[in-house]
Amino acid sequence: HYASKEQGKLRLNVNGTDYSFINTLPTGDWNNYTGKSYFTVPLQSGTTNTITLAGGHGAANVDYITVSPLDQ
Repeated sequence: HYASKEQGKLRLNVNGTDYSFINTLPTGDWNNYTGKSYFTVPLQSGTTNTITLAGGHGAANVDYITVSPLDQ
């Protein structure tokens, strides 16, 4: 979940693997945390996974991320 006054992209890195960019569409204000972006990546079961969001293009205020398992 994020807020952004402009369209942008955040670089996603999981366990040292670059997954390119996550699009962040404008939410109308830097404090309007209604933006949601989704991305599916493999995580390592039973170990610590490191997820990093970094600047790409534009900007976004990230409120939180949610990690959910996929049904198999």
